[in-house]
Amino acid sequence: MSIVSILIAVLVFFVIVVLHEFGHFIVAKLCGVKVNQFAIGMGPVLLKTAPWRARTIRAQIRVLSGQSRCGSGSSSCWRGL
Repeated sequence: MSIVSILIAVLVFFVIVVLHEFGHFIVAKLCGVKVNQFAIGMGPVLLKTAPWRARTIRAQIRVLSGQSRCGSGSSSCWRGL
């Protein structure tokens, strides 16, 4: 397996994670849930925006996951869905 194949696989995985997390973001907004943070990756923060419309956007070093943090951070923000 060449380095190019590995880089392409990481890029494809990154795109899948971004689309997946953006889906969470859109559904939360459509349901009227406030999204406090949209993040791609985990671990140390590489990029972090200043709060924009009361939300922070972050990119972290490992692109294995992401998160759309909503409401107060508790599971009660999903009550009734």
